[in-house]
Amino acid sequence: MSLLDWRNQMEEWQDRRKQHGVSQKYLAERVGISVRHLRRIENGESSPPEHIRARIMAVLDELQALEVEHRHEAFVDYVRVHFRTKDIRRIVEEALRFPFADMLCEEWAFFGYDKLYRFGPIWVMLGDIYNKDRDVLLELRGEGCRTFERHLETLGWTWPDFFDHCLTNFPAQVKRLDLAIDDRDGLLSIPELIAKCRVGECHTRWIRKFSAYTSGMKVKDLVRGKHQIAGHTLYIGSFQSEIHICLYEKNYEQFRKHGVPLEDAPVKNRVEIRLKNDRAQNAAGILIVCRDVERVSRDILYTYLAFIDRVPPGSEVYYANKRWAKFLGTDREMVKLTNTPEPYSIERTKAWMRTCMPTIKLLLALDEMEGTNFVQESLANASFSARQASILKQVSAEMRT
Repeated sequence: MSLLDWRNQMEEWQDRRKQHGVSQKYLAERVGISVRHLRRIENGESSPPEHIRARIMAVLDELQALEVEHRHEAFVDYVRVHFRTKDIRRIVEEALRFPFADMLCEEWAFFGYDKLYRFGPIWVMLGDIYNKDRDVLLELRGEGCRTFERHLETLGWTWPDFFDHCLTNFPAQVKRLDLAIDDRDGLLSIPELIAKCRVGECHTRWIRKFSAYTSGMKVKDLVRGKHQIAGHTLYIGSFQSEIHICLYEKNYEQFRKHGVPLEDAPVKNRVEIRLKNDRAQNAAGILIVCRDVERVSRDILYTYLAFIDRVPPGSEVYYANKRWAKFLGTDREMVKLTNTPEPYSIERTKAWMRTCMPTIKLLLALDEMEGTNFVQESLANASFSARQASILKQVSAEMRT
């Protein structure tokens, strides 16, 4: 960079700082340098290293982003509901309010189910008559949710209406519920949030794991056909946990799939909240009460995830990250997605054991075929844990009384 270019950039920085009404003291604290050092930079007397330049630009970009209104859209992006009945016609016609005759039947399915009844991306699966764990499963992925929403509109229903109808009138459980928020104008910076996770500027509730991915490739390399670009993605939580949050650059996905230029993509970032089992069921219950997908989505993020700014960087003094706070909005409330643990019961253990029986039966058959005694030897070598021994003692005392 020439001396003239350098001075022009310094003048631009100074003009932007004054335009946002920010003092040299505030900017210096956010960047992590002294006011004297910043003054010398703005006067062209000092050339800062690359990491200081990047920090100054990041703070100025954040100030600019905070001054404009941003468009967001929240929606349901994945639904899985398990109905405890084998009467698939009743579920399709009465729960989904959909013509059963319009469903195409396939002699295959997913997740160990026997048959798939589908209308485009609307999937309803039926378990084998002898399989007590798999009855009827409604599976709606992204496109399926959009198609089903149009069906709900013809009924005059919304998602809260549908969940209320299913949970009130049928033996049903919401097994998975994904809520998503589109950041249309790029208020969030996914690379910045990834960096915050790495330096401990991310606070979570009951979530102890994060992972981040990026292609590391430039757009021009993709245009030349050298590489495939993926953008930045941040995962908060384990894929196996009942709550898992994903933040990623949606515009890169649109560029990769459809060739949409990054600056023209209608959505810059997407935040997805993926809920399973009890958390999905409880989130559906909250949605039924408040009837606002956006409010529930933001309240869950407010409950489980926070990003902070340490001022100066590395210090023990921190504030809520302003971009994240603006994304969440005001008047947020904590939500409870967990149930109070149920006391131990023998019936719960027996129910779990029934799911293991096919595997045990397979091992016994293998023992017979191979002339081995694996199952019996495993049982002979097994020992009770302290908790199991106390349970056995408790049940024995109850039987004597």
